[in-house]
Amino acid sequence: MNSYDENLSRGSAFDPVDIAISGRTYSQYVYVRPDADKGVSARLPVISTPEVVYNRRSLSRVDLQPERRAMMQLENIKVIVTGDVLSDSAIPSVAATQLAALSKTDDFSVYMMPSSFVENWKEVGIASIVDGGPEYLGVTFAKPDGTLQTGVMRRNVQRYVDRLGAAMGSAERNALAETVTLVNAASNIGARIVVTRSTELLQARKRGVGFLSTCGLLDPEEAVTICYALLRGRNRYVTQKHPDYCRRSDETVFYSSLASNLLGKTSKVLRHVMNPDFKGRYELPASHLQAILTRFTDLLIAADELGRAYISEGMNGGGNGQLIRQLSHLNNSIVAYSGALDAIAWVAKDLDSTNVPGGKMSIAWKQLVKNEPKKLGSLVTGDAAIMQAAASAVDPVWPNFVNDLREKVQHRKPLTGGIAQFVVSGNGNPEASYSVVDLRESTSAEVSLPPGMYGVFRDGCVQPHVLQHEMVRSLQGILETVIGSLGWSDDSWIVDDEHSHGSLDEHLSFGRDAVQQWWWR
Repeated sequence: MNSYDENLSRGSAFDPVDIAISGRTYSQYVYVRPDADKGVSARLPVISTPEVVYNRRSLSRVDLQPERRAMMQLENIKVIVTGDVLSDSAIPSVAATQLAALSKTDDFSVYMMPSSFVENWKEVGIASIVDGGPEYLGVTFAKPDGTLQTGVMRRNVQRYVDRLGAAMGSAERNALAETVTLVNAASNIGARIVVTRSTELLQARKRGVGFLSTCGLLDPEEAVTICYALLRGRNRYVTQKHPDYCRRSDETVFYSSLASNLLGKTSKVLRHVMNPDFKGRYELPASHLQAILTRFTDLLIAADELGRAYISEGMNGGGNGQLIRQLSHLNNSIVAYSGALDAIAWVAKDLDSTNVPGGKMSIAWKQLVKNEPKKLGSLVTGDAAIMQAAASAVDPVWPNFVNDLREKVQHRKPLTGGIAQFVVSGNGNPEASYSVVDLRESTSAEVSLPPGMYGVFRDGCVQPHVLQHEMVRSLQGILETVIGSLGWSDDSWIVDDEHSHGSLDEHLSFGRDAVQQWWWR
């Protein structure tokens, strides 16, 4: 057991029998923490917030079919939107609108709660929740198709208000009390998500405070991204326009629109070179630009697949089955990322028909950025030289890191991964478990890990979803910087045609809405 943190220890192990049978290494990383340490956040993947699972003991129960159970549990999810979200004028209207529109799908039951939703039970008259009142508080959840009622004990609300709002004034304590009451009631009715702007509650969730840990406390932006990720995990591609209706798309339109908007400059360059007036002149660069957009689209699809596993592990804990699927998507993503970088070099090479000594093997991203004698970077001219200058100015940390991973994955061995388990000192039952990639075992010693890729406890163990998503973000910036440096945006040959113009506008408009719902964090 190697100690690397004063409050946490980690050990790793693998079973030689399993390796002999399956031919694969399944490592287990066991993190041990003191009983009193409830403040350590492992940023675990879960619909009811990452920190909740870390403090939930029920994960020690083994489920033989976690994927199936996750799908069953995630049907018709109850979502509660609190009054502070609806009344806060600083909230982007799109978040509240999209949350309300989720009720038009078959996957969510959304309760938009007004500021006044608490009734006094078994007492006559109205009294303050905080300063005295009935033993039970009645909560009515209203929906267009009916209502649902449940009761909350006032002393439970009082206890949490005293704990979280000790320094507040009377009005603030009453507002906090209503939200705490709602969260307690939401837990009673099995709500998976409670959307709130309450700073006190969003901070309390990180500490795993009582019943505040039994349902998911999310801010509106978190809720929108998670809910839409759940929909896409079920192959339902929805763009919400209005609380009264929702708009659906097929998989092809969704991801192509998303790629076109995330890579707006790159898409404009492609449309420019596809102009029929340039037929033959830009045929080769066009093919490589298409390859870049295709690879980026593949990365977006893999990101959603990893996101679905991310949520499933939060609900039900991780296992080798989940690990295999996630590493498969991650291995493919590494190849797609490095392939997109090399395609940039091919675009530069073909723009001016540059003759490069050494054949195809000498046309690669690392040869473009070096600008060494007789290398691609020193030979390009004109527009290609503009690309070379932009590429050489890119921060090399992510390209070097991913290319190092690619060389190992393709030529030596796949990524090293395992299941991280968190246990309390003296208690062998895991409180949480999820898949991780051990980057220190998967990369060369001389390669620097990008910021944020050292893991929560800075031991190099990172969740596949987090790694892949940051890869996509970095690639987006590189492509837009390098391809966008050409400044080509002449797509008048498309927009001059009324039908094509309308199709393009619709495509891009859809994509802009989808982008708002795609980023995970």
